[in-house]
Amino acid sequence: MRDNSSGRALLRRRTWAKFYSDLSKELVEESWRIGITPAQMSEWTIQHAETEVCEMPSLGLYREVIHEKLSDTQLQWESNDLTDMIYLTAAAGYCNQVVGERSHASHINNSSRRLRRAQNTHRNLRTFLDKLELPELTG
Repeated sequence: MRDNSSGRALLRRRTWAKFYSDLSKELVEESWRIGITPAQMSEWTIQHAETEVCEMPSLGLYREVIHEKLSDTQLQWESNDLTDMIYLTAAAGYCNQVVGERSHASHINNSSRRLRRAQNTHRNLRTFLDKLELPELTG
């Protein structure tokens, strides 16, 4: 996939289709609840959904992380990966700084870079503390 650009584009489309499919029940329920017609929802889905989801702080980042993880054929999924992805992308989408496990922090920062967002996720407390601009303590 890495050397085949059409393969990468196809994988991105497939990732989007699966991602959107997983959200469809909630999207339909919420759109109905606020009075969006099926025609309006269909038009949004076809014309705007992918772009607008990418702009959403947490959901856009979550979608990118899923794509990155699914694109890596060498990746070994761990039992807690999905939980970490959900909570860390939510934190990274809405918090100034986040500290997370090394591989997830890397996936989130790579995804943030592709989305042209600030990289605010740290692999350890040292890099987090270095990012903070704390006044020096004198004893």
